[in-house]
Amino acid sequence: MARADGWPIHVVQATAVHHAGPSLPGLGAPHSYAPRDPEACALAGLLRDHLDDFVAYCDDEQRPLPRFVERQLRAITTCGDLTYGFVRLECTACRGPRVVPFSCKVRLCPSCAGRRMNEQAAHLVDRVLPHMPYRQWVLTLPGELARVVAFDADLATAVFGVFADELARWQRDRANGLGIADPQTGSLLEIQRFADGARLYPHAHAVVPDGVFVASSDGESARFIRQDPPSDEDVAHVVSRVEQRLTRVLARWRARRQPDSAHDSEDTDILPACAEVPPTEFVRLSSQKGSQDRRPSLKKPLCARSPGGLELHAEVAIASHDRKGLERLCRYLSRPPIPQERLERRRDGKYVLSLKRTWKGGIKAVVFEPLDLIPR
Repeated sequence: MARADGWPIHVVQATAVHHAGPSLPGLGAPHSYAPRDPEACALAGLLRDHLDDFVAYCDDEQRPLPRFVERQLRAITTCGDLTYGFVRLECTACRGPRVVPFSCKVRLCPSCAGRRMNEQAAHLVDRVLPHMPYRQWVLTLPGELARVVAFDADLATAVFGVFADELARWQRDRANGLGIADPQTGSLLEIQRFADGARLYPHAHAVVPDGVFVASSDGESARFIRQDPPSDEDVAHVVSRVEQRLTRVLARWRARRQPDSAHDSEDTDILPACAEVPPTEFVRLSSQKGSQDRRPSLKKPLCARSPGGLELHAEVAIASHDRKGLERLCRYLSRPPIPQERLERRRDGKYVLSLKRTWKGGIKAVVFEPLDLIPR
């Protein structure tokens, strides 16, 4: 089969088996499936209308957009569109057909990233993370280092690997001080490449049990030993150790670089320039009138900043019985970079991206021209 414009339509037919069970009191009929409207996604509309213009601009500037980037952006424009393929499902009990369009599975797509977020969080809570208390440790980098890490995968692996290693070392040292022999640790590390306002800003979230594991004598099982929560001094100690090791890592990285080739790469690569595109304007809270600037800055608990600009936060803790709270935290770790409900197109053609938290000066949203939002 093919569309009028020649594109093939892929059709897959499947059968869904319906298991009819006894009705439970207090439970209504199951919700009917309502497919999402791909036309309602502001990001997909932006790419459909302006991606060709942006690609042509990059070509004119002799700095073409990498093919993998263009391929993923174009995939978003077809996500959920029935004309690009679908699966037809049929219930064996009621014979009712259901048509489900193909998805793009791109992590930038609000719909696909949202589904991935929920599926991953449910998998982690149901099958991976045991019942025990957890704490979130967040490491943020100084701006210059974050920009370099964003475009060097090997350096990113080394930087955030040091962070996870130092957290584990700190926990083992505390356990050894209490006389615990051969303590083992573990963590769930998620590297996020974005920050609020569609900013490129790599940072790491680590979900770490508040304790250590000790293997049994036969090696068939392990026992969890809970540790006391960290203090402000503990957080400062960990971030200090991370900075000491990163100093050596960055020294080795600079020694391996070839300045001439690195400079040429910056001149021809369009991606670093895309990250620097500023918003067109800011939307501020009219009722605040700059009151955000006059608030005294209070030191956050369990937060430390190193002399080199590294920041470490460890305030968020999840109790062992709070599985819903743990699932919310896991969803936060893999949330979409641009949530669908925060991006909208204004009547003048510009795009407004609402912020999760109000920025300094009462800024609640950023506004982009279409050809400025696409590179961001």
